[in-house]
Amino acid sequence: MKTSTLFNKTVITFASAAAFGLAAQAQSVDSLLNKLVEKGVLTGQEAKVLREEADKDFAKAHRAKTGTPEWISSLTWKGDLRLRTDHIKGTTGTDTDRTRYRYRLRYGMEAVFKEDFKVGVRFASSASDDPISTNQSFTDNGAKKPLFVDLVYVTWTAINNSDLALAVTAGKMENPFTSQDLKFSDSLFDSDFTPEGLALVANWHINGSHDLALGGGLFVMDENPIEERDPFLAVYKAQLNSKWGGQFSSTIGFGGYARGNSAGFFETTGMTKNEAGGQSNTGTGQTYTPLVADASLTYTLESFPFYSGGFPITVAGEFIRNPQAPSGEDTGYSAGITFGKSGKKGLWDVSYRYKELQKHAVWEDLADSDYGSYSGGSYATGTDSRGHLFHFQYNISDAFNLSLKHYWTARIAANNGLDTHRTIADLIWKF
Repeated sequence: MKTSTLFNKTVITFASAAAFGLAAQAQSVDSLLNKLVEKGVLTGQEAKVLREEADKDFAKAHRAKTGTPEWISSLTWKGDLRLRTDHIKGTTGTDTDRTRYRYRLRYGMEAVFKEDFKVGVRFASSASDDPISTNQSFTDNGAKKPLFVDLVYVTWTAINNSDLALAVTAGKMENPFTSQDLKFSDSLFDSDFTPEGLALVANWHINGSHDLALGGGLFVMDENPIEERDPFLAVYKAQLNSKWGGQFSSTIGFGGYARGNSAGFFETTGMTKNEAGGQSNTGTGQTYTPLVADASLTYTLESFPFYSGGFPITVAGEFIRNPQAPSGEDTGYSAGITFGKSGKKGLWDVSYRYKELQKHAVWEDLADSDYGSYSGGSYATGTDSRGHLFHFQYNISDAFNLSLKHYWTARIAANNGLDTHRTIADLIWKF
């Protein structure tokens, strides 16, 4: 009886708040619902339902009063801030050690339309000529730092039912080939690479245990002002994502890419951030058409010490071969294991991976911009490196994450043992 009375009072409060204006309504309703939950009158779920209903009424009233289009209410804003300490150290007398303090800022919005379209924009810290990093170093006497357009895209979901989803994206986009359902490793693509062009992704729900993801992308890599031979990248992948009962899941994938109009890269700017393999942008000589096979298997324990919920253990590996490269320079591979999975408050993961990328296994200018080794006294990222990668992550809260990485690597061509250490510590806030 008491709950019913207070519920009626809640409804009256909604109406009263409306009399003081739409903005005040939303604020008052939230405050009242929080207070009722604190006193045990409403459960958190009941308050959530009431808040959702209030939000719908608020949006409807706001549109009626202001004439604002309905899609405005679908706008979502999100971003993240990362603070980083990055230390690189060699073991020979000629190696130059380096420590940098850096940050990354990304913030953007996405609007969803009834016609199955969504449009997104995101800005990020970076340098204008760096396609594979959004880091900015603390330097230059506290000089002001720039922001650049990191994403500007439109996605049309042409099909979306229980069996098949088909989406087409155009513009400068999140790389569809680094998403979980259709993922290449950082041996091929740095996570900060946001390609420009056209991509098509399909997900076929075969049955309750298996989903097949198919993706293709045609990305413009440069505009050649001299002749109509603009270089491009054609990317493709198929990945089968499976669940085997309640504890096992797996992925198996095959794909690759090919550079088109490679000669158009002559004197190209912005694509020389990785240089360990000594590859050339002129397009003369080496061609890059790597073929990639990858797989993973996850077993989820029901519980594990100091971990809340099911505890996944994942083993994963990949094999890469560029058939256009000479023997001894054409292969890449990695294999590793991950315990746990961070992402929510109190959750963590720890992983180990061994990785080798021979000189021409992949086109190095898109690969991980952190992975590298010393050569001639200086640290260079890209290909022609092998070594061990260790990673630990812990979620202090849902929005606050701690990450520690350590790379112990060596230059393949030097063949003088593991002589490079790189340690990266990150604090990441999502908002």
